[in-house]
Amino acid sequence: MYIKITRVCETNAPFDIFENATNDWTHFMHLHHKSHADFRLLYKQGNREIFFYKSWVIYPLPFYTRYIVLREYIPEQCGYKQVYFDVANGRTHYLNGIITEGNGTVKSTGEFWFSVPWIWKFFPRLFFLFFKTRMRRVMREDNSMIMERIPLDGIENQKCAPVIPENFNFYEEFTRKKVPPPAQFEFTDHVFQHLSTKSS
Repeated sequence: MYIKITRVCETNAPFDIFENATNDWTHFMHLHHKSHADFRLLYKQGNREIFFYKSWVIYPLPFYTRYIVLREYIPEQCGYKQVYFDVANGRTHYLNGIITEGNGTVKSTGEFWFSVPWIWKFFPRLFFLFFKTRMRRVMREDNSMIMERIPLDGIENQKCAPVIPENFNFYEEFTRKKVPPPAQFEFTDHVFQHLSTKSS
């Protein structure tokens, strides 16, 4: 069962600064720490990226939802499409993000499709309330970042510029370069097993 939610956010911020802030994932951990308990880039090439999300269910209780997220930036809509794969239950959620420029305003439209347990068909408005409360907090946090960037003319200023690798492959990075050495203990288990073909 899916619940679709369309979220529209409109502001009078400069378009380029708003677009950069919306598409900049490097701020998630330090700015949205009440939403994201962990966030890692796993893969990046061109307009496609793969992330690992560890999201708080209710901050600061130690309960989390873990996602593998596939993201593609779509230049013609100045936004991105994302697929969220829930590691625990296999459910898949979708997001289509679009940014448009109006008469002195910028509008961000997010179309969400949430795969939810059947019980939510009895409480869809409650699900929407949870979503709205969480997203409005994230919006306030994003707005604080946008307000900081406006006087500095955006992220071109070194103080605001996020570090984004051109290409990144977590598999190559981890298995070829960063396999951790053993601290104190290392074991080897060698077993020789003789199989007899004689029947007893």
